[in-house]
Amino acid sequence: REGGVSSEQYWKLDLGREPGRSVEKIKAQDGARSVREKLTESVKRHLVSDGPGAAWLSPGIDSSAIVSIMKRLGHMPAETFTLRCENPSSDETAENPVLAAFPGFRDIPNRMVTLKKTDLSLMPEAVWHGEDPFTSATEIASMVLSREAGRSYKVVLTGEGSDEVFGGYTWYRAQKILKPFLHLPPCIRKVLISPEWLRDRRPGVAGFLSVPERELSLEHFRSMIGCPAFQWYGDAIFSPWIREALVRQGEGRQARRHITPGTSGFRRFQAADLAYRLSNVITHHLDRSSMSQGLEARVPFLDHLFVEHCALIPDRLKLKGFREKHILRLAMKEDLPSEIAGRRKRPMGAPFADWMKGPLPEFALEAFSENNLRATGYFNIELVARFLEEHRSGRRNHGRVLTGILGVQVWDRVIRRMDASRGFNQ
Repeated sequence: REGGVSSEQYWKLDLGREPGRSVEKIKAQDGARSVREKLTESVKRHLVSDGPGAAWLSPGIDSSAIVSIMKRLGHMPAETFTLRCENPSSDETAENPVLAAFPGFRDIPNRMVTLKKTDLSLMPEAVWHGEDPFTSATEIASMVLSREAGRSYKVVLTGEGSDEVFGGYTWYRAQKILKPFLHLPPCIRKVLISPEWLRDRRPGVAGFLSVPERELSLEHFRSMIGCPAFQWYGDAIFSPWIREALVRQGEGRQARRHITPGTSGFRRFQAADLAYRLSNVITHHLDRSSMSQGLEARVPFLDHLFVEHCALIPDRLKLKGFREKHILRLAMKEDLPSEIAGRRKRPMGAPFADWMKGPLPEFALEAFSENNLRATGYFNIELVARFLEEHRSGRRNHGRVLTGILGVQVWDRVIRRMDASRGFNQ
């Protein structure tokens, strides 16, 4: 207006308001019935399309719930697509059959899409489409799945968002266990996390307890979801000028507003997940990897009316004891085989640790070279070389941080090429 630009948030989920007494007394069966009804309405809205709609189908409850509702509504998905890994250790379909393999659902067409050992070579293309560096290579898996579905369809329904709405990630259970330990003095907590085996096997736990604050904060959330190597090596991974820039910027300060004070630990983590990680990572990369193949990925679990309804459901019905997504499991009990309704979460991912141990593509060898690391100037060259040697020899697992370093190095090259093609200074 009058030469000026302003922005205004037009919708925000209120997680700071705890459920009232009448809602807190809600019975599990009544809550489950309402979740089933609201999710069915959301799926129905997301099925509106000019052409046939497909769906992604993993062995878990989230995408299975979407597909089963599509079938119940008489809108059988034209086809479902399931990602499997050529590497057995990363293939969740090996021991967990998908919905289409169960009696009553075998008429659902299902196509298996294989993520190959050589698909690390797709990283430059994934970074090009995403225009951001990434640290887990899940974007490669999403792009492979999108490419196969995009050959025949323009719309696909997915199960993303359920874990944020119902608290399905491991850190919701973990904070419930670990929160009482925050009242211990920092010196005692330091002793508890001193064993190297704990830092290697349970880096999220060790990171959580290493945060000096006693009040649950964004730092505790970040310690659970972040890269383990950053917990123990911190800024030493970066070059001096990056470390200085992080100090000046006050890393993470802006995101701290997403932690809702005065509420349960569950809701504090949920606020960070929904307002921070979901938009900056999950849907951000889902949109870009799918649209790179001309495919529109729709997310019924993130329909704002459904999310608002679920926000009023008490935490105890979402995380019952240590059973995640309890209310969703009850809601889908009539629709899904008991084996699927009872499965614990296993996220879709890429076997980046194994990729980093195997033969590296030419672009990766170049990115990890001393000359290239020095040219970009982001990382500590000696520490990167050490991580590579320890990981490839099998002595330590640095797969996550090496994938992150590679993602940044490739992103730098991609962005420089973009700038050069547009006539910008490099």
